[in-house]
Amino acid sequence: QEEDVFWVSVRAWAKTGESRRLHFGKAFGFTECEEIRNRFKVQPFHTLCDSGYKPKGDNGVYAACIKYGWIALAGDDRATFFHSLKNGEKIERVPRSYSPQTWGDPESGTLRGGKIFAKLIRFSSPTMKDRVKRQIEIGLWIEPAGNEQEPMEVEYRRQMAGEIKKRKYDKQTGRWEWIWFEVGPNHAFDLAAMQMAFATIYGLVPDELGIVLVKKGE
Repeated sequence: QEEDVFWVSVRAWAKTGESRRLHFGKAFGFTECEEIRNRFKVQPFHTLCDSGYKPKGDNGVYAACIKYGWIALAGDDRATFFHSLKNGEKIERVPRSYSPQTWGDPESGTLRGGKIFAKLIRFSSPTMKDRVKRQIEIGLWIEPAGNEQEPMEVEYRRQMAGEIKKRKYDKQTGRWEWIWFEVGPNHAFDLAAMQMAFATIYGLVPDELGIVLVKKGE
């Protein structure tokens, strides 16, 4: 969401991890977003809404997700979230690139709060963007054939290039890190990361968590 304008992406996913773009464009309000969902016959619980902008209140993301049965997502800089999973008689803490399902309260901070909640999942934004880039590189991120000069197609490609990865020195850790930086409008790339988050949750893309060990002094 960008003020009163929503950017919407619809993709069809296969069990192989391949996905194809069916739609990209603007919508004006939650009602039009729901109309797009119906047009493409997407199930409500496969419909994701970024909760980073105006999540609370009667006209916020959480309220819309409750009304239409959508799921609220929130990107996070963290790489991992721990899930408590039962292994026999033991409970193990297992790292994932997304959080366990939590709840978003549209009336938080008011006397009406704590009565009805939206489903909310947080995900590692840098990890999912890395996975989108990898899917593109290996040919599993399929774009429709068509007129590349069509205005919305030009806008899509511009927004998919709205972030690049650069090296940044972290003074606290004393290490160089690769960080995603916004260099222009990036709504399509953010939507791609949300698509990848849910594909990971559903097991269509493996949840590989990279671990790098560095010897002291290196």
